[in-house]
Amino acid sequence: MKLTGLFGFVMMMWIIILVESAFLVFVVPMVDRILLRNGYGRLVVSSIEALISISSVLMLIFLLNKMKNMYMQKKLQL
Repeated sequence: MKLTGLFGFVMMMWIIILVESAFLVFVVPMVDRILLRNGYGRLVVSSIEALISISSVLMLIFLLNKMKNMYMQKKLQL
């Protein structure tokens, strides 16, 4: 039974999730420092960070859904 395609799919999903997590942990806090240094208020900075975080998670969900659909179409066509 060949499961290399499935293992590759799962590995790619985890790599994408880890890259997204690294973005949220390392890049989004830098936005805080940059915007606070330029005189923006705390509420504005927090709103921008929340918008970046939510949009990146929504893009992650969309990307993983597209990958799943492509994988399923490939496997069902045999």
